[in-house]
Amino acid sequence: MPILRDTNELNDEPLLLPAADAVQPEHACQWWYWSGQLRGEAGGRYGFQAAFFAAEALRGALWGQMAHAAIVDLERGRFASESRLWLGAPRRIEGRFDLGSRDGALVARGGDGRDRLELRVGELALDLRAVGGPTILHYDGRAHDYSFGGYTYYYSRPRMAGAGVVRRGGAAEAVRGEVWFDRQYGDLSAALFEGWQWLSVHLDDGGTIMVFSFNRAEGERFAAVVDAAGQARWVGAEGFSLAAIDGWRSPRSGVEYPCGWRLRIEGHDLVIRASTQAQEMNGPAWVGPVYWEGACEVEGSHRGVAYVELLGSMSAGVAEGSAPREDVPGDRRRGRALGHPVAALGVATGVGWLAARVAALRPSFPEGQVVASERRGEARVDGSLIRRLAERAGGRGSAGATEPGLGALTMLRLARGGAGGRFGGAARRASAG
Repeated sequence: MPILRDTNELNDEPLLLPAADAVQPEHACQWWYWSGQLRGEAGGRYGFQAAFFAAEALRGALWGQMAHAAIVDLERGRFASESRLWLGAPRRIEGRFDLGSRDGALVARGGDGRDRLELRVGELALDLRAVGGPTILHYDGRAHDYSFGGYTYYYSRPRMAGAGVVRRGGAAEAVRGEVWFDRQYGDLSAALFEGWQWLSVHLDDGGTIMVFSFNRAEGERFAAVVDAAGQARWVGAEGFSLAAIDGWRSPRSGVEYPCGWRLRIEGHDLVIRASTQAQEMNGPAWVGPVYWEGACEVEGSHRGVAYVELLGSMSAGVAEGSAPREDVPGDRRRGRALGHPVAALGVATGVGWLAARVAALRPSFPEGQVVASERRGEARVDGSLIRRLAERAGGRGSAGATEPGLGALTMLRLARGGAGGRFGGAARRASAG
């Protein structure tokens, strides 16, 4: 992988397809994402999501990869998720990608709107091909600088045609449905601390709606409405409203999630509800942030289906710990370490592990966006805890401190209670809800 170029130089470049489908080694963090709901020829109904992440671990020399996937059997209300983590950069193939965990359980290959997913999650396996549909370039196809730090290139293929097979043991069922593909790359670490609510809606009339609403940064909220002909229009935060009408508290993490919404946007008044509430991406040894990603049903002025992703905002103490203090010698260096994608992942993983036991660390959503059965007093975590983790990750005075990606690899071990040695393998993570 080449050394990253100057950010300002990179941000002058437009997004080009299909080249952008391939790994972009000059950008520190990126992901490829798919989700959708599928109907089986024997009457089964399934939801799935898969996300593959790549980030620099040591600038110009070493990369790490991670994959998350989930499949929910909507008829049985059974949900399972998996995560994998491994070292190494994705293969560089012009206009294409070839992503896969070391054990072959989570695989994505394709490009230019012709993709194939192979996912083994819990008792189910999905082999799916997704093709075609319009490509929607967000932010005019150029880099967007986030108000809270970092930047992104972002585009979607919201209506790919999906066809494949779901297997359970020796039984197989052919499935079909519409698939949503998202692609982002840039400097995305700060976004993990900010948190978001993201909704992708497939309407029965052939249209789609995407809402991307960051939790605290009101200026970073927008909706994209695409009609059946593939014509898109974008709406700012003042042009739509998203209100929670139901909620769910995870028994595993303690995080309170919105699990039902009313979405109003010009020509649409929609009620969106989770098909089953227990769709948290979390497990006994989960790697990465704890979040909710689930299949939903849509009714109201239009009918359809949706997939929703909910990532809570990090607590005030974590945010304080991640921001460098100008008046403290060496603090800017620790701030850079926590802004590194692998360090940010380590902090997010640690927060997810501790959330069930330390209420003050639990990621949260804006007031009015969670409908909960009970309220508890607010507590605060000392930001110095996060700074101490950064010092340990960076090696304080060692080479790891000047190359935060090297020291940041230990953040994941800290988050997982010192389970070192498994990072470089295809460590298996499973959860069932």
